[in-house]
Amino acid sequence: MGTPALSTIQDIKGMESKAERSLMHRFNLAKDLLTLVTSSGKPRERQEGDLVALLTWLRFSSSRLLVWNKNYNIKPREISAAQDGLTSLLATLLEQQPDWRDVLMLALAAVGRGGQGDVGQRIRDEILYVQSHNNAKGGMMEEWHQKLHNNTSPDDVVICQALLAYLEHDLDISFYWQTLQLGELPIDWYGFRNSNSAGRKHQQGALGQL
Repeated sequence: MGTPALSTIQDIKGMESKAERSLMHRFNLAKDLLTLVTSSGKPRERQEGDLVALLTWLRFSSSRLLVWNKNYNIKPREISAAQDGLTSLLATLLEQQPDWRDVLMLALAAVGRGGQGDVGQRIRDEILYVQSHNNAKGGMMEEWHQKLHNNTSPDDVVICQALLAYLEHDLDISFYWQTLQLGELPIDWYGFRNSNSAGRKHQQGALGQL
């Protein structure tokens, strides 16, 4: 792999204050930088080095070493669209530049698969349906619903599994924490404050619909 140019690293450093506003911002900025790098006219080895810098930035993000959301409300479909745009460009480059395969494949793995259409929004709406039909409009379910509204991410799969474990074990909160730990999610990120997600009366309904 080539050696990243210092100028590209400085560009990434300068973008971070905008990128940390939301995953939508990060994915869109990464796409813009990817377009700039691959159309720069630099020698191919230099371009590959710049791709390595971009890959490192994306890997830091996927490893949760960078901020995913900073006081910015965003619709799930906007994050899904930005993610899909970046992965589509990476996939196109993979077809056009097979000698960059290793770098591009690692970048695709770091970004994850983008959603299409209203998938992200529909998931949030379906969670709202579960809440309204099971008297679970407060507590953990509501906090998760707000997270889905502001910052949908692959972590939500593990959060859903943790909530299911909580419901399956008679509202024993310890199973929620255990599932987060097994999914390698930081508890300080997703330690929702109120465990009153659904009363026992509505426990089976919420469990079946989730």
